[in-house]
Amino acid sequence: MILAKVTGPLMSIGASGKFANLVNYKWKEFDIVRSYVSSNPSNTEKQKENRDLFGAASKYYNLLTDYDREAWNRIAGRGVTGHNVLTKLARNSLKETGDFALVHNLYIDNLVPEKARINFNVTADIDLKLTLTDIKNDKIKTYSLKARKNQLNSFTLSNLNSESEYSFIFESEKILSNFSGKLIQAGDITTGDFFINYGLLCINKTGEEKLIYQKIELDNDTINENNPVKLKYQGFKTFDKFYLYRFSNNLGLNEGLIAKAIPPQIVFNDSGAKAIKKFPGIESNEKIITGSSGLYRFESF
Repeated sequence: MILAKVTGPLMSIGASGKFANLVNYKWKEFDIVRSYVSSNPSNTEKQKENRDLFGAASKYYNLLTDYDREAWNRIAGRGVTGHNVLTKLARNSLKETGDFALVHNLYIDNLVPEKARINFNVTADIDLKLTLTDIKNDKIKTYSLKARKNQLNSFTLSNLNSESEYSFIFESEKILSNFSGKLIQAGDITTGDFFINYGLLCINKTGEEKLIYQKIELDNDTINENNPVKLKYQGFKTFDKFYLYRFSNNLGLNEGLIAKAIPPQIVFNDSGAKAIKKFPGIESNEKIITGSSGLYRFESF
């Protein structure tokens, strides 16, 4: 079938359209001929999924009041808007868990000497951490609270210093402890649609435990002895024992303990072998939903 529209010779100024496996068209003042490339259905499906995720994530911004948007703009860096930061957080959470807990419609009332009440809505049930900073006196306090969807959530701050400026932010109450150590991918770093979530349990001589959580992306759905996931610990050598756990993934691998290590060589290979026991306290179907707010400010009196 000839799809070309030709008003002169094929390579003339008037030629445009598709002929055989060639496409002829004008771009600015130039006549261009290129090979015809058909769309890849798999790429189209992936692009549609990404567009759907981006569209769903962008809708969260529409829930914000002007006060909320000011708060999100405070945490955005140079050349980045609060809309960009929020959309990225929401998109990542939606992709991994199907939900996102956005703090919105926030306002402060009952602002009396030494006290203030924070009121807000949230888009998903979640345990939140509130970090309050006394800017004038350079002091930080943290509080834990449960926030529930479809209701007004309130939290009262007490013992505020008079005539001081405060800032605060809500974030997910982390299940896994954060500290200076890191679990990183060794060797070739890949990205793709496949993933494995890992947890590295670090224990010192006094029995103190820290757990590092790390997600690794892969460009294929197969790992084995010839193509393992290589990981290594990077950080302070204050721990004596290291246990690597495989958590949720979309490769069909079971979850649990897969490797152990002691200093100085704290490296691991996950070849997809069967894990021997699950990490205590983390259920295989548990979802860690991201929750967040902008950075708010108010003055006490």
